[in-house]
Amino acid sequence: MKILFFKKGQSLFEAVVAIAIFALASSALIATVAGGGDGIVSANLQTQAAALADEGIEAVRSIHDGAWNEFQYTQSQVKQTPTGPGLPDQWTFNGISSPEAIGQFTRTIEIDPVCRDGSNTIVVCPGSYTDPHTKNVIVTVSWTARPGTTNSVRRITYVSNWDSRDWIDTDWSCGAKSGALWSAAGKNFDSQDGNIEYTATGDVQLKTTITGSWANVTSALWNGTPTTNDLQSVSAVNQNDVWAVGGGGKIIHYTGSPAKWNTVVSSGNTLFGISMVSANYGWAVGGNGMLRGWNGTSWITYSPLPQTSRVLRDVSILASGDGWAVGDNGVIERLVGCTWKVWSQAGPALPTNNLYGVRMLSTNDVWAVGQSGTILHFDGNAIPPKWSVVASPTGANLRSVDFISSCDGFAVGSGGAIIRWNGTLWSNVTSPSPRRTFWDVLMTSSNNGWSIGVNAKMIRWDGSAWSNVTPPSGTSNDLHSLAFPLQNDGWAVGDSGRILHFTGTVSVVPSGAFTSAAFDMGDASPVQVIEWNHTPSCTPACTIKFQIQIAPNNAGAPGAWSGWMGPDGTSATYFTIAAGTLIPEAFNGKQWVRYRTTLTGDLSNTPVLQELRINYK
Repeated sequence: MKILFFKKGQSLFEAVVAIAIFALASSALIATVAGGGDGIVSANLQTQAAALADEGIEAVRSIHDGAWNEFQYTQSQVKQTPTGPGLPDQWTFNGISSPEAIGQFTRTIEIDPVCRDGSNTIVVCPGSYTDPHTKNVIVTVSWTARPGTTNSVRRITYVSNWDSRDWIDTDWSCGAKSGALWSAAGKNFDSQDGNIEYTATGDVQLKTTITGSWANVTSALWNGTPTTNDLQSVSAVNQNDVWAVGGGGKIIHYTGSPAKWNTVVSSGNTLFGISMVSANYGWAVGGNGMLRGWNGTSWITYSPLPQTSRVLRDVSILASGDGWAVGDNGVIERLVGCTWKVWSQAGPALPTNNLYGVRMLSTNDVWAVGQSGTILHFDGNAIPPKWSVVASPTGANLRSVDFISSCDGFAVGSGGAIIRWNGTLWSNVTSPSPRRTFWDVLMTSSNNGWSIGVNAKMIRWDGSAWSNVTPPSGTSNDLHSLAFPLQNDGWAVGDSGRILHFTGTVSVVPSGAFTSAAFDMGDASPVQVIEWNHTPSCTPACTIKFQIQIAPNNAGAPGAWSGWMGPDGTSATYFTIAAGTLIPEAFNGKQWVRYRTTLTGDLSNTPVLQELRINYK
C-alpha cells in the first residue's frame, strides 16, 4: 500500500479527522452563542417583570399614604392620576379587577383580607375576626417565555393603617344637646328619639319601662318581732342583701334566702345613714358622731372623731376605704383606707349649716346638701382638692341629693322643694301638689326615679316630669329612705318601723336611635373605618347599626351636612360589623363627621353600646 502525503507532511487520514473535529467544535460554538442569547433575553425579561412587581408594591404603598379607605377592592389595577399643575401625579386604584396588560407582561394586584384570632395573631381566614386595619397585598407579573411556558415574579407584603387617628366616643351620660360639638370633656350627643338610656359612661341602651307597685312588709317577712323603731336609712348590696338603720341604734338585715328581715343590732345612738358596697363592707353613721363599720361578720363601733356632739346625718361609700360622711354644723368627715378624719381645707371657710345628704359619683366628684339650700361640691382634681359652695336656687332645707350622671341630678327637701343639676347650674323643678317635705331622692335611670317624704308622700320621675304615686293602703308614716338594687326591685323605710317593698316587671322598647355630637377632624380628611364595642345581650335579635354624615367646615362649625350614608354610600344601608368596616371614599374630603345609631332589642333585652371609634387620616 502506498501512502500519499501533503506538502506539509500530513497524511490524508489526519486531514479527514481534523476536518471532522473542526466541524463538531464549530457546531458546539454556534449552539453556545445561540443559547447564551436566549439566556440574556430571559434575564432581561425577568428584570423587567421584577421592576413592574416592585412598582405595583410601591403604588399600593403610595395609595396607603393617601387614604386607607381606598383599599375597598380585592383586586384592582393602578394608575397615575394628575393632581394639578406643577404637581407630581398620584397613584390610585382604578377599580378594574382584571389583570393589567403592560407590553408583553400581565400584572395582577390582589388585596386580601387579614384575619386574626382571639389573641390578635394573624391566622388563616376566617379566624375570630377580620382586621379592617391590615391588608395582605400580592403583586404578580407574568409573561410567556416560550410557547407553552409562562414565567412570573411575585411580591407579597402587608400594609397597615398605622398613620391615622381615632375619634373615640364612649361617654354620652350628659344627654341630648341640640347642635352639640364633641370635645374630650363633653358628654353630650345631639339628639335622640326618646327611647335611649345613657346614664353611665360606656353605656347606651334602650329605654326600659318599669311597671309595678309598692306593698307593706308584714310580719311574715320577719324572723322574730318586727321593729317599731323609726327607720332612717336603707342601703342594698343586691336584691338579697339589704340593710336598714334607725332609732336606738337599730340595724336590720334582709336576706333573700330565706326572704326574711332580721334584727342584728338593737342598741346605741340613732343611726341616720348607711351605705353598703359589698356583702363584707359598709358603714353606718348617727348621733354623737357615731361610726359603725361592717366587716362581713359583725358591726364594729368606732370612737367618734373630735366633734362628738355633731350628729352625722348621711354617709356615702364608693368602695372599700373611700367615703364621706356629713352632719350638723357643717361637719364633713372623710374615709381614706381604714381611717376617718374630719375634713379641713385652706381658704374661705365653708358654711356651718347642717348638712343632711351626701352622694359620691366618683372619688373626685362628690356633692353634699343641707340647711337653707346649702349645696357643696368636692373637686378631687383641684390642686389642692377642695369643697366649694355652689349657687342654690332655693332657701329650703335640702335633705337628699342623687344623680343620674355628672351632668344630671336632683336634690329634694322641705316644702316639696325639688331642684335639678344640668351640668352647669341648679334650677327649680315643678313639684306635684300637695307639696310636702321630701326626705330622700333616688334615681335609677334617666327615665326612672323616686322621692319620698312626709305622710308617705311618694313621687316618681318618668324622664320628663315628677308625678304623684299612691302609697299602699294604710300607709301614712313619714318615709325617710330608698334603695333600689334593681330598677324593678326597691325598698322604702320610715317611721315606726315601716318598710315598703316595690316589685315590678321590666319591658324594653323595641328600638331607639340617637345622633352623636359633631366631631372636628381638624382639616379635610378621609373618614376611613368605623368600629365599636358592644354587648349584644340577645343575639341575634339585639342589633346595633350605624350611618354617617359629613360636612365641610364653616367658620369653626359644621357646614351643610350630607345625607346619612351606609357602606354603599347611600341611605339604604347600615354599618353592622362591630369589628370594623372600611368607609367608602365618598366620605373623604370634609372636616366634620357624626354618626347615627339605631339599637334594636327583643322587648325583654337590650344591646349596650360601650364605645364607638371612627378612624380618620
